Amino acid sequence: GTLILSQNFIGFRPLASQVDSNFLKFYLESPIGQYYLQRALSTNTTIILLPKSFSEVLCPVPPLDVQRQFSADYEQAITQYQKKVSAAERELVRAQTNFYKRLDILKAFQPDN
Repeated sequence: GTLILSQNFIGFRPLASQVDSNFLKFYLESPIGQYYLQRALSTNTTIILLPKSFSEVLCPVPPLDVQRQFSADYEQAITQYQKKVSAAERELVRAQTNFYKRLDILKAFQPDN
């Protein structure tokens, strides 16, 4: 959907002494976090997340050091995933190129020099 910001836009920031922002982001992106956010939305003609509704979204709050460790572990997994996807994409291009070379049709897929 389209996101429209207005003068009534309210930024939500966790207290840094209590909640790691990455932990909160990862939680809210999770299926259960998305469920709670969807329940909190006001859905008249415009979808609105009101501060009162947002304050009712349930979120586990383990100790800050645990949140940071969970976030770091998850971020590391995301980085590893992205590296593996990039490597797989490069390998696919190599395999396609090799296939085209073997069929002697590679020239049809390369721009003129």
